Amino acid sequence: MRGVSEVTAILAVVATLLTGGGVIYSAYDLNSRGQSPKKNINVTYFGAVNALEDLSSLGPSLSLSIKNKDQELDNIQIIQTQLENAGSVPVLPSDIFKNLSISVSDPWHIVAVANFSAIKNIFIPLQWSQISETEFEAAPALLNPGDKVWVKVYITNPRYPSEVSAPKIQWNGRIANLKSFANSPDLVSQLRAKQWGAVVDLSGWSLIFTISIFIIFNLLYILLIFRAGFFSPWRWISVILLFIRYTPFSFCI
Repeated sequence: MRGVSEVTAILAVVATLLTGGGVIYSAYDLNSRGQSPKKNINVTYFGAVNALEDLSSLGPSLSLSIKNKDQELDNIQIIQTQLENAGSVPVLPSDIFKNLSISVSDPWHIVAVANFSAIKNIFIPLQWSQISETEFEAAPALLNPGDKVWVKVYITNPRYPSEVSAPKIQWNGRIANLKSFANSPDLVSQLRAKQWGAVVDLSGWSLIFTISIFIIFNLLYILLIFRAGFFSPWRWISVILLFIRYTPFSFCI
């Protein structure tokens, strides 16, 4: 009985320490977050599309002219980008201390920023205004968890073709309890991550050939282990062999 009471006392002390430690850590964690919950904003950038260069492949019979505020543009590229509230709390307009904006690196200039409107009721439209030749700003807006903003950024290089450089845009802003914007991986990387790094694309005759080889190999496999006597009489080794064959382990043999 004495040993049982000592064990009970030790467990009580351990439980008390763990409970006290949990309370202290929770208080510290909440205090470090401040009055506003922690925010999580992900941004994704897609490659630039050179619209004029793509259209030039139609031949010399096509003549195009692009003007912006009575200024003719001899080059223009389009970059699409997405911003998502990936956190569990909304971003209120009052949480935004410096408006969200998109800027481009020199020597590029931003001609316009447009909300992606091809799919309605999915992306949150923002009101954009120009603050300089290299930056556009969005008016404060409510971003609930899961809300996404998708915009198209039209840029031009006034020094083209004497100075050619790859365009680079960037999201800016200052939001309460948001350390920085998190760059999301591209769509290909996301797909590979969801598929554990393996993506198989089979169609047409290659799919029929793969299925046929799979059926033939399985019939030969069952025939060989039957002739080896593993099915007569039925025993544990039979179950193991079938388990190995008809599970992901089968890809290793």
